[in-house]
Amino acid sequence: MIVESSELLKNPMLSVIVLTYNQESFIKTCIDSILAQRCDFSYEIIIGEDCSVDKTRTICEEFQKKYSEKIKLSLNDENKELVCNYLNCVKLSRGKYVMVIGGDDYWHNSNKIQLQIEYMEKHPKCGILHTDIDILNNTTLVLKST
Repeated sequence: MIVESSELLKNPMLSVIVLTYNQESFIKTCIDSILAQRCDFSYEIIIGEDCSVDKTRTICEEFQKKYSEKIKLSLNDENKELVCNYLNCVKLSRGKYVMVIGGDDYWHNSNKIQLQIEYMEKHPKCGILHTDIDILNNTTLVLKST
């Protein structure tokens, strides 16, 4: 089932895909980090909620209602697993560019999408772009850079 509002942006520059399953402890931080992005273009958020058995779905539904102009929600009625969930979300994407983030990840740089889209626009032969990651142990709160 796809949940979207008639208020949803019509021509976003970017589609941000969030893949989530049983991530109730992390999904709010993930979505908040996307919504906190500062950029000079429009973007949509497509959340692929893969039939979680915890409160992840409820949290995603609350975000979609609150940010209906930005968030499209794909609610699977059975667990599709990662690849199928991802492909379903890609089909729903309308942006010129697509970024993917796991529901247990977050972006700590609020200029991330601005910087990456500017780079892609200036380098049209570039087909893929990535950034370094840091790993935060949720139990020990120890940050490990890669």
